[in-house]
Amino acid sequence: MALLDQIWQRLTPAAIRPVPAFMTDFLSAWGFRAVCVAFKYRVFDSLAVSPKTPAVLAEETGTHAGGMALLLDALDCLGYVRKRDGRYENTPMVERLRETISLGIPYFEKIAFRDWEHLETQLKDGRGVRPVWFGGDWKIFQDGMVSLARMNIDEVLRKVKVGRSARRLLDLGGGHGLYSIAFCRRYRRLDAVVFDVPQVEKIVTRTVAEHGMQDRVKFRGGDFFVDELDPSDVTLLFNLIHSKSEEDNLEMIRRVADSLAPGGTAVLLDQFPSPKLGKVGYAYGSLMALSMFSAAGQRTYQPDEVSGWFTKVGLTDVKFLPIRSAPGNALVVGRKEG
Repeated sequence: MALLDQIWQRLTPAAIRPVPAFMTDFLSAWGFRAVCVAFKYRVFDSLAVSPKTPAVLAEETGTHAGGMALLLDALDCLGYVRKRDGRYENTPMVERLRETISLGIPYFEKIAFRDWEHLETQLKDGRGVRPVWFGGDWKIFQDGMVSLARMNIDEVLRKVKVGRSARRLLDLGGGHGLYSIAFCRRYRRLDAVVFDVPQVEKIVTRTVAEHGMQDRVKFRGGDFFVDELDPSDVTLLFNLIHSKSEEDNLEMIRRVADSLAPGGTAVLLDQFPSPKLGKVGYAYGSLMALSMFSAAGQRTYQPDEVSGWFTKVGLTDVKFLPIRSAPGNALVVGRKEG
């Protein structure tokens, strides 16, 4: 929301002359593209070392000096850098964002641009296609998931309470494995299985090894609509339901409930188009729904829909827990009786 805030504050001279909403959205698209290019050319990484002039940055990045000056001026207007005595430096906002989202920039560009290319066609027929990630796209996707996880992982750990008797965690579609690693670090009695498509095994294995968790976090490749799920005390379903139909989601949650031990917990994380998440969260969840419709013929779901699936398969004590560190995100948590 910083981008929209900066545009609104800088371009609105008085309350009686508000910037039209259409122009704010238009400038946001331009601004997002400028920020992505700055990340790609590692402008913010360079400025983190020391303030620099456009000419120095252009030399470091192999870009045109005049173009770099224009890019920096745009970033200054958007609040990402500030100019002092002819040199530019990062703002505190960028220092917080740099380690969080820089890895995922190609992913964010994909879902902002490529995934919307067929929106007009989708609106006409609504048939949708199931997205297929392969080759280099797998790394782009997983890097994006890592960036998203970095935004919310601390808050997720605070809000999800794991019982003292829990020993086994199942991470459906866990991809990079960061959530499994984080839960196992917080709860030393836990071991985890990341169950995902075989194509991500190398990514998961490398991430687990980097964190020294090979003995406690394992990978299993397969199809969780076909293969038997590992018995668990805690099952994570993170960022899955928006790419699937209502029928598939209900079946997936039913299978999770069946594989949970008595007293076990199912934890779902996703984006929701709900006013319960505030104006920004509501906007994010709604635009994510349209993005998924354009890319795959799917959508995001209302909190009551997801809570209803949990209840329908016999899960109890169902709770909806907003995640404030990642607008539009929330947890749905339910328990299996026993």
